[in-house]
Amino acid sequence: MGKRAPENVVVAGKETVVQRRGKTWSFHLPHMHRIKVDHENAQVTLSTPDDGSIYHLAGIEESSDEVLVKLGEEIGGLSSGVGDYFPPPGYRLPEIQDEFERLKGRWANAGLPGQQFEAWAQGASWESHLHQIRRRLREVGG
Repeated sequence: MGKRAPENVVVAGKETVVQRRGKTWSFHLPHMHRIKVDHENAQVTLSTPDDGSIYHLAGIEESSDEVLVKLGEEIGGLSSGVGDYFPPPGYRLPEIQDEFERLKGRWANAGLPGQQFEAWAQGASWESHLHQIRRRLREVGG
């Protein structure tokens, strides 16, 4: 997969992750997924080449290595289609199992041992485990 695309960087040198409304875990932006934060209008646009959604910006938090963009309520969806097919508008937000599968793919592509991916720190939350996985992937450039 390689490095995150520059247009997905909200703060230089930090990976941008997104937290959907009502959830306590965040997800990274896969290849070809984009984020645009409009601070002036307090809005976030998430998109792929084919569709997207605009959300209210609920907040932004920074850690030493990540920027967490918190989504509020969805404002509207966008889509493009081919011929007579137009999919339902909107960015498809992942569920936690989707995020684990996407990260597991990045982990395998980086050549890291599978048992390390599955190892949880004692008392770790979903978010702290995901953060550790993303941190390790950044360390190896995956």
